[in-house]
Amino acid sequence: MLSLGLIGLLLAALALQISSSIPVLFVSAALVVIAGSLSIVGGFQLGKHYSDIGAPSRTDAGYLVLGTALMFLGAGVIIGSEIGYYFVLSDVLSTVVNDAGVAVSACGCVVAAYASFAMRGSSRGINLLSPVSQSALQRRMRRSA
Repeated sequence: MLSLGLIGLLLAALALQISSSIPVLFVSAALVVIAGSLSIVGGFQLGKHYSDIGAPSRTDAGYLVLGTALMFLGAGVIIGSEIGYYFVLSDVLSTVVNDAGVAVSACGCVVAAYASFAMRGSSRGINLLSPVSQSALQRRMRRSA
């Protein structure tokens, strides 16, 4: 679910970059809300099954979810500032709010990258393979050695 949320966020950012018309902004905002909802559900699932990704503790998975949430929050602020520019905000205020959203998203990227780095530094590392494919890979490694 978390990965589907990130894909939705990518699509929302892409739509925002293609066109800045009012309908596209509202579609982008809707995509961010839907993607954020998927990510919240994915974050709760990740919190319950943190060992499936190789996280040594629930806290490490929590940092990953926190970083992702900050990215979504920043994207929401950016889209909100773009919509607000058309209705309420002045040009300068819209730019300031937009920059604040970019800063929050950047902080989210740093936190998520740190969490990923910390999990990789653990004894088991991040488990990108399913248990079945991982055991098959280990068997192939033994045969070739």
